[in-house]
Amino acid sequence: MSDNKDIKDMITFSTADDQPVRHDKLMDSDRHYELYVTQVDDYNALVQVDLGLREIAPVPAYYWLLGIQVEIQDPGEDGFYQAHERDALLSLEKEIVEQMENEGHARFVGSVTYAGTRMIYFYGQDENYLPPIVGSLAAKHSDYEFNFMTEKDGPWRFFFNSLFPSDMDLMHIRNRHMLANLEAAGLDMTASYAVSYYFYFQDGAARAQAAARFQLMGFEIIDDHMYVEALEPMSMGLRIMAHHDLTYATITEKTYDCFEVMEDFIGIFDGWELSPTEDIKEWV
Repeated sequence: MSDNKDIKDMITFSTADDQPVRHDKLMDSDRHYELYVTQVDDYNALVQVDLGLREIAPVPAYYWLLGIQVEIQDPGEDGFYQAHERDALLSLEKEIVEQMENEGHARFVGSVTYAGTRMIYFYGQDENYLPPIVGSLAAKHSDYEFNFMTEKDGPWRFFFNSLFPSDMDLMHIRNRHMLANLEAAGLDMTASYAVSYYFYFQDGAARAQAAARFQLMGFEIIDDHMYVEALEPMSMGLRIMAHHDLTYATITEKTYDCFEVMEDFIGIFDGWELSPTEDIKEWV
């Protein structure tokens, strides 16, 4: 990643300011880190991203994309760190983030772990802080190999194109939280439940064709005449139902099925919820 191969659609961006100006709205903004797995250059990649930044990004004053690469000492076959190195690597990342934010006044936005490396990304106002910070880290942690990169990216294209999760990845993240909440509420995750799925389309023909496809896949059509004016032009709603357990594997499989149908009929998958039963008196 040090050769910037993973940086997509980058453009040159310059600012008229000669001196960096602190932007506390960015540095002091709330943080909401999430993890998901995707593909980078045909490798599995573990991505950590601050989803809280979607409310304020891009911040043009912070137009330098800065990256610090750390070579994992003993990566597993998947290219990720192994359990015995986890604490040391996460402690090192914490130190890198603190030093970059305190000394370089650069905002940590996420990291990508793949192919035996961990790349830690920031947006800052000045790239000149980076080499001495990396040099001091390398001198202190001689057991790790370091590298770094800089790139002008005023529109934060790398953040949105390479770090920010896709719609499907966002749904997987949402699924993980929903299942954790249901399990914490005491539900037997291996039992079968009635689960409703929701979709929205631009026209009735696409909705009807998608409903027919879902029926062939074993789903029950509950409502294929929904209309939500506030969602124009994607206002044609569809609710379907399936009975299955709530294990992560099953929910993930159903999620892939839903997105596959949406790709064919240009619709929006709006998520799922448990339908009320005798044991569950309210919608979950």
